[in-house]
Amino acid sequence: MAPQPGELGGQVLVAARDPRGERLAEVVRHLAGQVAKLGVEIRLSTEVSPAEVERLAPDFVVVATGGRPAPLPLPAEGGPAAVDAAAVLTGAARLGRRVCVVAGFDGHRAPATLAEMLAQAGHEVTLISERALIGESLDPGTNHLLLKRLFESGVAMHTFTGLAGLSAAGVALYNSLTREERILEGVDSVVVMERAAEDSLYLALEGTRPAVAAGDCIAPRRVLHAVLEGSRAGLIA
Repeated sequence: MAPQPGELGGQVLVAARDPRGERLAEVVRHLAGQVAKLGVEIRLSTEVSPAEVERLAPDFVVVATGGRPAPLPLPAEGGPAAVDAAAVLTGAARLGRRVCVVAGFDGHRAPATLAEMLAQAGHEVTLISERALIGESLDPGTNHLLLKRLFESGVAMHTFTGLAGLSAAGVALYNSLTREERILEGVDSVVVMERAAEDSLYLALEGTRPAVAAGDCIAPRRVLHAVLEGSRAGLIA
């Protein structure tokens, strides 16, 4: 299930497109139900600006504007193209046969499960991570099974490895410890997991009204962080 215009859920529904993340949609359904039960007024498909906030004149503002795709590396003529992971999960991006998934410093489930999903769909997948271990933020038992599935799916994995850029020759990689660079050849598409905080509204409101940020508006992380910060915001307000 992908988010549609005028629908609650945002990036959680995007993540739920991953076959191993389907249960995330249950979080959205539960919270949407609670909001309706409590009689919260909901305005969807509405752009919020500092001027609109001033017009509403709220006593307190919780800014949960989420995250946005980080800038993608510029493609070189004749080389692979880079796409955001969310565009892959929603079906908005079309990938070539040979794919490189860039995890960055994300040590949780998303990069590995996306790599597994693409491999099972018939792509030749390389997964690179700047961490010492793929999925090292997971508990050991869960990660053991995840790594086993990646090996069985034929995913090539490279740790201590980051994305330096794209060139006509392929994907420029660097060792995250030594900074030594090398080229990964034969790649058609590069999928970038990195996201950035969408905090422009929060920064614009600073000093004008009591406000607090929550979720990916602070920094892209997990659903549990967003729920915890939303709960804390409710206590503050």
